[in-house]
Amino acid sequence: MFQVKTKPNEQQFSAKEGESILEAAIRQKVMVPYGCGKGECGACKVIVSQGEYEYLHGYKPKVLSQEECSEGVMLCCMAKAMSDLEVIIPENSDYPKIEIETYQSQVKKIKPLTDSVYQLILEIDSGQFDYYPGQYIEILLPDGHKRAYSLASLIKRNEENLTQEVELHIRLHENGLFSNLLKHEISVGDPLSFEGPKGGFLLNQDFSSKTVFVAGGTGIVPIKLLLDIRLDKAKNEDIYLFWGVKDQQELFHNDYFNKLYQENSKFHYIPVLTEPDLRMGNWRGATGIVSNSVVEEVPDLAGSQVYAAGPQAMIQSCQNIFPAFGLAEENFYMDIFLQPGKDSRRKKKNFFQKLFS
Repeated sequence: MFQVKTKPNEQQFSAKEGESILEAAIRQKVMVPYGCGKGECGACKVIVSQGEYEYLHGYKPKVLSQEECSEGVMLCCMAKAMSDLEVIIPENSDYPKIEIETYQSQVKKIKPLTDSVYQLILEIDSGQFDYYPGQYIEILLPDGHKRAYSLASLIKRNEENLTQEVELHIRLHENGLFSNLLKHEISVGDPLSFEGPKGGFLLNQDFSSKTVFVAGGTGIVPIKLLLDIRLDKAKNEDIYLFWGVKDQQELFHNDYFNKLYQENSKFHYIPVLTEPDLRMGNWRGATGIVSNSVVEEVPDLAGSQVYAAGPQAMIQSCQNIFPAFGLAEENFYMDIFLQPGKDSRRKKKNFFQKLFS
C-alpha cells in the first residue's frame, strides 16, 4: 500500500495494490476532479511531482499529448501507484471547492417538456445544497447504480420553510434504468437520494471578444445557466447560442431564447435541426450538423471562448473543426454526455483541465 499526497491542498490518502488512484481518493473522500472515470476525457489530469506510477490494464493515455506526458501529467482514473506519490492538483480561486455530500429528497414535480424530455423537481429539507451553474448531481438508484444529470436552475431556496428545490431536465432513453423508473414508477412524494455537486463545466470569469455556446439535445441544460450568467455580466460582448436537436418539438426552451434574442442586440440564437418535422410547418432556420453551423455563422473564432455540451459525436466534431477557424485549445470547454449503454456519467473539460492545455 502506497501513500498519495496532493498539493497545494495538502491532502493524503492510501492506495491499495491494483486500485486506481482515483478509486483510492474517492474511497477516502479526498477531492480529485474527474469526469468519465475511463481515461477518455482527461478531467482527472494531475502532475506527478514525486514517485512512480503505471497505467492499469495496458492503458495508453490517448487524451494526453506527448508534451504533457513528458511533463509528468497523469490520469488518476487509469493509473496505479508504484511508490509513494506526490501529485499537484491545480486549483482555481474563482470557484472554491464545494464538498460532495449525499442528500435525501422528495419528488415535488414531474412534467413532460417534450415526448422524450421530463422536468423533475426534487425538494430537500436542509436548504443547504450549494453548487455552481454547470455542475451536476448523481441520483442514487436502489440497485446501487448512479445516473448523472445537470442541474437545470440556479439555487432556489425557500427561507420560510427551510426547503430547497433541485431541478433537472432528463432525457428518457429506451430501457434506461432511471428512464423507466421516472416514466412508470416514480410519483410525487417519493424519496430520492442524490450525491453532489459534481463536475467542473464552469464559466471562465475572464471575458473574451465573443462567447459561443454549443448545445446538443439536453446539453442545453448546463449551457442555459452559463449563458444567463454571461448575458448578465458581459454588456459589450457578442454571445452566440447554437442548439442542435432533431426537430422543432425538441426545442423546449425556444420561446425563452427567442425572447432573449429580441431583448438583447448582442445575443445571437441559432437553433439547428437535423430532421425538421414538416407537420409543424416549413422550417426556415439552420439544418444539418450544429458544428458546421457554428463556423458558417462565426467563421473567426480567434479570441473566443467556446462552451459545448452534448453527445460525444457533437463534441468531437467541434474539436475537429473549430481549431481551423482560430479557436485556441485552452478556450474550449466541454461537457460530454455519454450515449446510453456506454456509461451514465459525463466527461468534463473545465477550468482544471484548461491549466494543462
